[in-house]
Amino acid sequence: GVLAGIYPSYYMTSFSPALVLKGNFGLSPKGRVLRNVLISVQFISSFVLIMGAMFMYLQNNFMRTSSLGYDKDQIIVTDLTATVLNSKEAFTNRMKSFSGIEDVTCAEFLLASQDQYMTWGRELNGKNIQYQVMPVDPSFLKVLNIAVSDGRDFREEDTLTEHGAYIFNERARKTY
Repeated sequence: GVLAGIYPSYYMTSFSPALVLKGNFGLSPKGRVLRNVLISVQFISSFVLIMGAMFMYLQNNFMRTSSLGYDKDQIIVTDLTATVLNSKEAFTNRMKSFSGIEDVTCAEFLLASQDQYMTWGRELNGKNIQYQVMPVDPSFLKVLNIAVSDGRDFREEDTLTEHGAYIFNERARKTY
């Protein structure tokens, strides 16, 4: 903070107070330079903000209108506290008891959000592979209407096994 204020304060003290008070500062060479710098900063700042707003609009429009591979309509997403997560089954049953709620599922991360996955690794054909995972309930794919192109959906008994079950996307399938 202090370093950021040193140059502007040094620059402002270089002006003649009499020139500024008389109102002739804007006509002086230093006044013109300051005015040009401020106008340039305003122009660049407004350009960056307009471009940022445009990209946010385009991203929101894409998420709203594109087919993302799952049913995104009538979905409510909420962040659960540790207390609720510890009694997830009771929470799920309570939510299902409301007449307006068709089904409930849980995931540890928000679907389609950036950097919201865990990296795990396993050995496959004698070589270590790493992949990103998103732990979900067995009903996750069914609730979001996500189709499995090859293999099977998750089952309740998958939660009883040591490693659970994994569904890989097409890219991971081709890679490994």
